[in-house]
Amino acid sequence: MFRILQILANELSDRKRNEGIWTVEFEKFSTLHDSVLRSAGTLEEILSGHMLLLYVSTIFSLCLSMVVLSLPIDDFILLLTTFVAFGYCIFQTFSFSYLGTELIEQSEAVADAIFHSKWYTQKLNRQKDMCFLMMRANKPVKLTAAKLFVVTRDSFTQVIKQAYTIFTLMSQFLDNPVN
Repeated sequence: MFRILQILANELSDRKRNEGIWTVEFEKFSTLHDSVLRSAGTLEEILSGHMLLLYVSTIFSLCLSMVVLSLPIDDFILLLTTFVAFGYCIFQTFSFSYLGTELIEQSEAVADAIFHSKWYTQKLNRQKDMCFLMMRANKPVKLTAAKLFVVTRDSFTQVIKQAYTIFTLMSQFLDNPVN
């Protein structure tokens, strides 16, 4: 939907349109942008708690998988199952992280499209309307994990680092048990 908004923003720059047609197009753009923002807010509400659960469970799953893979085990089926679960955790977390980053980038691109639409060559009332849209579109849409952190490719990297840190602590504990 954000790509459609980008296309519509470029169409708003046509100076030759009469005032009535431009107003209708502007209202259509504004309504669509509002609907997209509300939909993104609903998506955030629905997925926010799930993202936190996904990230926390992924950290622990990766840690346990690395522990199992690092142990000298001869059971091929167990190693294969653990490796598949390890890959699945990484894939699922990366998928949401990638989509979170894409959501931010595409929502920011709408403000850029409005800015590059030569809004400054329009009549004064149109300029004010376009400035209002730019201000509203400047705030990127974000997917968060229970409002604690934004789900992006950077947060995926942090999850992998956190899982490795916990794995090293667990492996040290397994190597040196407390008596």
